[in-house]
Amino acid sequence: MNALTQITLQTQVPEALTPRETSFNWILGIVLFASLMILAIARARQANVYYAVSVGLIKTQSVRVFFREIMPVRSGASMLLLLNYCVSSGLLVYLMAEHLGFDLLVSRIMALTVPVGLLFFHFFSLVFSGWVTGEMEVFRIPIIMKIVGTQALGIVYFVAATIWILQPDYVDITFQVVIWIFLVETAFRILKSVSVVLRQGVTWYYIILYFCTLEILPFLVVFYYASQNLEV
Repeated sequence: MNALTQITLQTQVPEALTPRETSFNWILGIVLFASLMILAIARARQANVYYAVSVGLIKTQSVRVFFREIMPVRSGASMLLLLNYCVSSGLLVYLMAEHLGFDLLVSRIMALTVPVGLLFFHFFSLVFSGWVTGEMEVFRIPIIMKIVGTQALGIVYFVAATIWILQPDYVDITFQVVIWIFLVETAFRILKSVSVVLRQGVTWYYIILYFCTLEILPFLVVFYYASQNLEV
């Protein structure tokens, strides 16, 4: 007999197909693609939009003049970058919440509420501080700085979400990098805001009151909750 006919082929058919834990979720892909399209449209609306954000991120003097001439806050490109922040940060919050073990419903709720809530909280804190001190005009520059920082974070979050979804092996590293980027941007923005406000003649008393109650306290509350309820 031919030796080939003596070969016994054994085919093992599994009882059920188990999807890979790292399988690509098409819904996440759509959200990620939407973020990419928003960034592309912003670039099409204004060619130097990313240059304006990068320069505005480190600029401490003549901030209002710079953005009034280069990229007005209410321009279409600026609004698109804020929209991208909501989309990309929401996606990233969902991925991080899922990574930390939250159930699906809670992860979705956090994705829809945390980015927008955090953004509006900071705007409210700045407006409230301007109202309390009677120096609303002075706090317009920190508000612009917050907008620029938010736009920059949205771009970074898009990159982080892309790596998270397409390269699951780097999830832990991406998670830590995102946390550090958020903390560094926040600290840098606070230092710039203090420098600008001090140059405008606002007293240290109001600055300390603002940062202790409306900047530092929320982070302490979040840190306490995370340390008591999460096991990372």
